[in-house]
Amino acid sequence: MNVFTHVTVKTLKKNRMRTAVTVIGIVLATAMLTAVTTFISSLQSFMVRSAIAEAGNWYGAAFQIPKDKREELAGDPEVTAFTSFQEIGYARLEAEGDSSKPYLFVAGVEDTFYDLLPIHLVRGRLPEDSTELVIPRHMLVQRRLTADIGDTITLELGERVSDSRKLSFANPVSLITEDGETEEELVYGEMRTYTIVGVIERPDLEDYNAAGYFCMTAADPDPADDSTFTCYYRLRKSSDIYSFQETRTAGYEGTYNTNLLRYLGASNNRPMMRMIYGLAAILILLIMPGGVSRVYNSFAISVSARPRQFGLLASTGATPKQIRRMVITEALIVGGIGIPLGILSGIGGIGVTLHFLENSFAYMYAGNVPMYLSVSVPAVVIAGATALLTVLLSAFLPAGRAARVSPMEAIRQSRDIRVPRQVQKKGRLFFRLFGLEGMIAGKHFSRNRRQYRATIFSLFISIVLFISASSFSAYLKNSIGGMGEAVGYDVSVYFEGADVKPEEEERFVESIRRVEGVERMISVKGANGELAVLPEQMTEKYRTYAEEDAARWDQEFWQEDGTAGLGTFVAVLEDADFAAYLEELGLSGQISVDPAEGGVLVLNQIRVYDPGEERYRFLDVLDPETIGSELKMVVTDYKSMARNQEEAPEEDLETENYQQEVSFTVAAFVEKGPMNLFARQGDLFGLIMSQSVFEARIPQGERYLNGHNVYVQASDHQGVRERIENLSLEAQGSTYLFVYDETESMITEQNMMFTVEVFTYGFIVLISLIAVANVFNTISTGFLLRRREFAILTSVGMAPKGMNRMLSCECILYGCKALLYGLPVSVFVTWRIYKVVQDSIETGFFIPAASIVIAVFSVFAVVFATMIYARNKMKKENVIDNIRQESL
Repeated sequence: MNVFTHVTVKTLKKNRMRTAVTVIGIVLATAMLTAVTTFISSLQSFMVRSAIAEAGNWYGAAFQIPKDKREELAGDPEVTAFTSFQEIGYARLEAEGDSSKPYLFVAGVEDTFYDLLPIHLVRGRLPEDSTELVIPRHMLVQRRLTADIGDTITLELGERVSDSRKLSFANPVSLITEDGETEEELVYGEMRTYTIVGVIERPDLEDYNAAGYFCMTAADPDPADDSTFTCYYRLRKSSDIYSFQETRTAGYEGTYNTNLLRYLGASNNRPMMRMIYGLAAILILLIMPGGVSRVYNSFAISVSARPRQFGLLASTGATPKQIRRMVITEALIVGGIGIPLGILSGIGGIGVTLHFLENSFAYMYAGNVPMYLSVSVPAVVIAGATALLTVLLSAFLPAGRAARVSPMEAIRQSRDIRVPRQVQKKGRLFFRLFGLEGMIAGKHFSRNRRQYRATIFSLFISIVLFISASSFSAYLKNSIGGMGEAVGYDVSVYFEGADVKPEEEERFVESIRRVEGVERMISVKGANGELAVLPEQMTEKYRTYAEEDAARWDQEFWQEDGTAGLGTFVAVLEDADFAAYLEELGLSGQISVDPAEGGVLVLNQIRVYDPGEERYRFLDVLDPETIGSELKMVVTDYKSMARNQEEAPEEDLETENYQQEVSFTVAAFVEKGPMNLFARQGDLFGLIMSQSVFEARIPQGERYLNGHNVYVQASDHQGVRERIENLSLEAQGSTYLFVYDETESMITEQNMMFTVEVFTYGFIVLISLIAVANVFNTISTGFLLRRREFAILTSVGMAPKGMNRMLSCECILYGCKALLYGLPVSVFVTWRIYKVVQDSIETGFFIPAASIVIAVFSVFAVVFATMIYARNKMKKENVIDNIRQESL
């Protein structure tokens, strides 16, 4: 350690408070950078583990691999993990159900199969030999099978052949002809008898359009020489999988574990990772100005506090390079302390955060994979290097200023404080408002502009960063929440099935109503129609949008009769549910429920995506003048059309024969449906009416109803969902119930919003801490540098009350000047954030008023608290010693 380093260390020790505050600023900035990079590495690890849990820990797969080729792949030196299943064969399913999945596929798996591919048991156990079979649960549900554990089944297995080519498990069923047959042949080979020992969830390797349901048995101990296999493997380097597939498995069909490769950074298409890394870059760019400002002010104040020291060193022969090196050494010393502490703090902080939020990331992927801390060396190195760069950039300008100091000016200390002629005229307004103390405060800003500007800049940066971060958070939550609000039901039930009879539907509706735990239920039938609307009956905004949209697709919007046909959904409620709905809206008694006179309610506002503006917009369709008038609508009997088309596929059916024109009176516009049904369907323009009105206006109305849904409110939504699903399994006939737990989905979305809020507010808190430390250090050091000035004022008779009044006046000037610059810039940044959001979804411009109020209050609170701290510290010092003191 040379003499300059020794002097630097002694200076840091002498000014412990300033050194500690500088180190704290570096710790906070480094902690934020580390938190960002560590969160990105943890998120990437989470996505990798989720992809493995969903699809398996393999990179590539090849189908229909012969026995000898399989052994060659298994022994390849590039392959680090390998497994396969024997393609034993297909059996035709005669049970009713989905004709696009007519087979049962039997795969003989190896013991290592479960290491690379996820298999989730519902009940029972996995097969132990080639006489045991495990079947998927969705096959039992979709094909109405009653097979269970312990049952014995005999299957006639064979190969799927199309155009003399054997089809693999990856090939969907060939085109289904009009008579229900497929353009492929099942060539039977052998009979096998199995005992069912387990039921599994649908494995990810069974694609939704796969030809057969994936069933597992153990691989044959000694498979025949003509056996084929599907092989899965992992390589030493994930990026080599593409060249490996092209060379080692050329001529065979194959696939890739796309999501896993993407998250490992090996995919040719990486939009997700580009987005994540781009987000990290934006956050780092937001953090660095605050960090640079914070650390720069510390070094600038440190340099300005020691001009006499630098002058004396320069007068004794120190070169500008050596003086510059002193400041850089000071930066490296405080950085060497602050950066490691910041890295540890950032890792610890993000670790604690992820510990409490581990289950809040379930909305990203299905599965039970927790989110936890994952520290990677590159992430820590990037954070540390960025923090070091921030420190060095912050010290560069002060170091240059120290190197350029003139020895004589530095020793006289005449460089930093200059008294221009204008100073003599300033302070008169403050004298009238605040007296002598106010005038002295005003003159101080004029004669010590460098320190004054540094303080104002610190406050300015603090205000802009805090309000900008708050605006970003507010607009982010507003844009996410604006895409769809919460519905008012917990469980929804959809009827599926061919030619479901109305009486059968009603029987199931009553069965659902009696399910234990159902607190309220509404039954909604649907019909599709087309309204004939005149130009004057539309709003101008919607008319303009619709005309431009039609022109974009080379279609005519206006028909020959001068009207436009608007596709419309008609929601038909039971009379009691409709009356309760009117009660909720406060329209009970204002709208007639008489079938002959009753009108319809119109969901008039829709959300549309405008390709011209490349954003979402909210538009009112009908003009308010249409309330009370009649609208004509055409409804179509699609069920009869489809039935007749099946019976006579060669005939050209006339659509008009299945249509009926009706008219309805528009009773009122409404913003939401019963139980807020259509909140998730922002682009839905619909009519809501009672069943009595529908039947009175449309003869044989049941023909035109082509949908039936039930919506349930229940505290025990999971239990109610399971009980309703059991109704479907017990059902007889052609009805199948699809049950959806809306509350569970809403909880998932709430977790997403909570996660966003935690990280945005955490970011705001850390930015605020950096800002507070910055302001505290700047102002407190500025006050302490003026202790000689304060001692002289005290010695000539200024009372403590007058000193406090002078400092309070300075604090007010600091705060007002910073707000004068900071608030307009913050509003501008907020406007830019709004424009970015506005480019994606139509939203109104708003300023986070609460954040501005907090910023205004915080500025004055921090400034006054710092002044009080510095004032109390100076009270303990001797006035004579301070007058003799020339610098810190």
